Amino acid sequence: VKTMLAEKPWFARLEEETARRGLYGVFLFRLFPFCPNALGSYAFGLTPLRFWPYLTASVVGSIPKMVLYIYGGTSLLKLVGQA
Repeated sequence: VKTMLAEKPWFARLEEETARRGLYGVFLFRLFPFCPNALGSYAFGLTPLRFWPYLTASVVGSIPKMVLYIYGGTSLLKLVGQA
């Protein structure tokens, strides 16, 4: 896939930006609640982003989403339990 995308000018720009500010991109991507994480992981795997910054941004960016899911699930259980 990377060889196919290498000839596209937008992909060169994406690689450049990811090398410079990839940590923030991963963090922001993980904050979106309904974006598929597998797609983002694959896309960031094509870029020159190193493993440890990627892992750190993924963990920190996933925490708010996990809190939202846990709170929503707990609220739903309380609502169903009271019915």
